Amino acid sequence: MNQPNLSNLSTALSDQERRDLSDQLDRTLSAAIKEDQIVWTVFGIFWAANAVLTVGLFTSGNYPEPGVGMVIASAGAGMSAMWYLIQARALGFLSFYEEIIADLEQDLNFANNRSISGHRNKVKFNKFVRGVRVRPLMTGSPIVIVVVWVVALGIFAYQIRCG
Repeated sequence: MNQPNLSNLSTALSDQERRDLSDQLDRTLSAAIKEDQIVWTVFGIFWAANAVLTVGLFTSGNYPEPGVGMVIASAGAGMSAMWYLIQARALGFLSFYEEIIADLEQDLNFANNRSISGHRNKVKFNKFVRGVRVRPLMTGSPIVIVVVWVVALGIFAYQIRCG
């Protein structure tokens, strides 16, 4: 494996420092992979839970009783708000690890085109990673779903009030 030429750096890394930084890079990559799995797992569970609550509204095949609707809509709104907080934190950790990876690659003097970090390897990142950005969808969807559940809650409350 070719090592980067560090002779042009004003303060070259010792072999031990290089090993320590490489070990830290390995640990940070593992942490980022685990956090990414958490993000996707939570995202999947959120949608499954919302599907169960929605089915719970119409178990009889008819429009639900307003009291039942209020309970389910309240649960959906609360769950969606909590999910937003959990997902935002998990995505924050993922961004944190990605920044550390970019910093470690820079400290190790990796060429940008050999970096794993999309922050540093923009050419390959933009070439291969296309389509809709998922992170805004992951943070935005629970907000939209909270609004939907709150509107449903308002409709059921109105029905109870107006009888």
